[in-house]
Amino acid sequence: MAELSISGVHTDQYVPGVSIAERQTDFIWDMLFPMIPVKKDGGKVPHWRKEDWYRNRLEPKKSGKRAPIISPILDDDLTYKTTTYHGRVPLDPDVLSNADSELALEDSLGAYADEMRMQHAENLVATAAFSSGVWTTDTDQSGLGAARLWSASTNTAVADILSDIFTVRGLIGRMPNTMVFGVEAWYEGVLSNPVLISHFFGGGAQGPKIITPQMFIQAFPGIQRVLIGMSMTTTTKDGQTTITYSDVWGKHMLTAYVAPTPSLLTPSAGYTFAWRDRSRKWTDEGTECEFIQPEVAFDAKVTAADAGAFRYNLVS
Repeated sequence: MAELSISGVHTDQYVPGVSIAERQTDFIWDMLFPMIPVKKDGGKVPHWRKEDWYRNRLEPKKSGKRAPIISPILDDDLTYKTTTYHGRVPLDPDVLSNADSELALEDSLGAYADEMRMQHAENLVATAAFSSGVWTTDTDQSGLGAARLWSASTNTAVADILSDIFTVRGLIGRMPNTMVFGVEAWYEGVLSNPVLISHFFGGGAQGPKIITPQMFIQAFPGIQRVLIGMSMTTTTKDGQTTITYSDVWGKHMLTAYVAPTPSLLTPSAGYTFAWRDRSRKWTDEGTECEFIQPEVAFDAKVTAADAGAFRYNLVS
């Protein structure tokens, strides 16, 4: 007769209350381009011609003469058009009924569906906002020479930031209120940048010198928010042996005025127009299999190119 053993009397089970999933939590898409729910998949955004609001057209009053007619021009050049993206997460009833409760399978798959919506939105906004040729003020830092890269000791980071701030102010009449850094730009171009360290701490400061987003808010006029794009993505297909990841927001920086909330007669660097944003559950009657179907129909739109200054390839 065989002696009793642990493997003979015990079957491995899932540990309750814990599971490991390397989810992302640092999405910033809706902070950079606020979301506006819309009722149609496409449409127009009212856009008043800029120069009409800066031109003083009042004239001296003349006896017996009517006041001159003045009116701003409404352009029809600003539109949005959403594209629907979706997928299906299967909830096989036989699998669900036999799944160990500790796995919290249905809740976990629902969280995955929601994550796919957030990841899509993050990539959409990053592509719209962090691309060259989009903004009126567009600077390739690497094109200024190696000495101007923020990873170089001879960089001009403070002057670059002030230049972008006041360039935007000169174009829209408002100080930009938002700065956005890709994580590589932040870690390689800010945290160890001797010019910024000297600017924030001075030459005589002792001890660790850790730059924080709050310091930018205190040091640079108009800035109210500093966002750091931390999210990552992979384009590696299923089945490939080597999986590679890349940062969504790259080595770039955007200085922009973003309306705190969508409103009339207000410039904003961008909005995300959302026609559809949901995860719906439905059943295939033929197979009796349930599905969670995440669907998004967004258009991440630069709505005022003058309201942003984009500086890309900040570091080597």
